[in-house]
Amino acid sequence: MPETLLYQSSADLYRMLKSSPVVYVKPINGTGGRGILRIERQREGKSLFDIQGRRQSRQIIAPRKVSLNRLETIVRQWCIGGKFLVQQGIPLRLPSGRFHDYRMLVQKNGQGDWEFTGMAGRVGAARSGDNSIYRKALVRPLEYAMWVYKNKNTPSSSKVVEE
Repeated sequence: MPETLLYQSSADLYRMLKSSPVVYVKPINGTGGRGILRIERQREGKSLFDIQGRRQSRQIIAPRKVSLNRLETIVRQWCIGGKFLVQQGIPLRLPSGRFHDYRMLVQKNGQGDWEFTGMAGRVGAARSGDNSIYRKALVRPLEYAMWVYKNKNTPSSSKVVEE
């Protein structure tokens, strides 16, 4: 599980950036990839970062490079009016540049007991900073998604799940 902190000040962001080259700032009660900011520390120096994301309105924040001082201001403004998490990034980018992840679905059955009901792999749309199905991510059975990852292929766009 990725390390996760409640964002209360820039100190939380700095702490996470010291230990992880990729950090996500996201709302506590988010859904559909909205309100997520992806921050990646650049190799060239400690004070230059790539950021990209999606506002609550689903407007894309195009990738750009910012200084540490500018990043602090952006994150502070990003988090106004809500509770946000700062979360360690884990490697999700395929060689094609798309993001992917794997989900297990666990639900309560008719007796109120938790049970496993399915699993799938998701591969994000081209040029998207995430793999949300709200932005035409591909959803595939886990076995197929793992095959794509193992063989470093780009999945076909058939059976795209749309909003």
